[in-house]
Amino acid sequence: MDVWHEAEQAFHSVPIPTPAKAEDDIPPLSGSIQATFHVFLDQENPLSMPKWVKNGDVDTWLATMFGFGRGSDGLRRDENGAGASKGWEGKIHVVDPDPALTLQSTLEQWATNSMVAQQKDRELFLKSYFYLPDKAEEKEPNMDHIMELLLKPIRGSYPTIGSHRDQDHHFRPFYYGHTSQVHPILQAAVNSDPNLIAQQTHQSLAVLAIFRALQGVAAKYGGDEGLKEAESRVREVIKSLPTQMLNKHLDQMFQKWNTSKSGSFQFKPVR
Repeated sequence: MDVWHEAEQAFHSVPIPTPAKAEDDIPPLSGSIQATFHVFLDQENPLSMPKWVKNGDVDTWLATMFGFGRGSDGLRRDENGAGASKGWEGKIHVVDPDPALTLQSTLEQWATNSMVAQQKDRELFLKSYFYLPDKAEEKEPNMDHIMELLLKPIRGSYPTIGSHRDQDHHFRPFYYGHTSQVHPILQAAVNSDPNLIAQQTHQSLAVLAIFRALQGVAAKYGGDEGLKEAESRVREVIKSLPTQMLNKHLDQMFQKWNTSKSGSFQFKPVR
C-alpha cells in the first residue's frame, strides 16, 4: 500500500497494517473500525479510464480479474467449476457510466467520422433518409429505411428478383410487370409494388415479411406502445451488427442517395 507523506510530497510503500500492528497514521484495514480515505485526481499523470468505468459493467471486469463465471445453472463458478463466493460482485456501482450505444448514436458517429463527401451532406442524409419526414427534428426513426441496413447485407452480391443475365453473363436491372414467381406473402412486405420487389431478393423479402408480421402482431396486442417496443428491439438487433459492416453499407447507401438526392427505397409501411 502506498501512503502519501506530506512533508516529502511523495508516496512511500508500506505493508498493510493489521489490528495488532497498527501505525498511528494508518488505520487497520480489518475488523469493525471505520476508515476515511481521501482521494484526489492526479491531473498531471491521469490514469486511462478503464472500460468498466465507461460502461458500468463492473461484474464482468471482476469475473475477468478473478476468473469466475456462471455455469449452465446460472450460479457462479470459479475456474475449476466449483461454487464461488460473491466477493465484490454486486457491491460496486458506477454512478454515471457513459450512455449505452444506440443505433442512432452509431449513425451519428458514422456521419462524423466517415471520409465520404462532407459531414454536412452526411448529416442531411441521416435527417432526410433515416428519420420520418414530419418528425425529423425529433429524430423519429423511419423503420422502413433503417431495415435497409439489414436487408442490404442479406442481399449481398446475389442477383435481385428484377435482374437478368446479359450476354456477358453480368446481372443487369430488368424491371418487369409480372411478379408471379414471388409468393403473395413476400409481395405484401412491400405492398406488392413491382419496382420494390424487383430491387430485393427472395431472402431479403422474407426478412422484411417477418418484420412486417412483427409490426402487425405488436400493434394488434400492444397498440402504439407495443409497436414502438417491437421496433426498438429490431433496432437493437441491427445495432449489434459489426460497426465496420454498418459503416460500409452506410457509405454505399449515402453515395447512392447523394447522386440522386432521394432515397433509393420508398417502402410504404404496413401498419
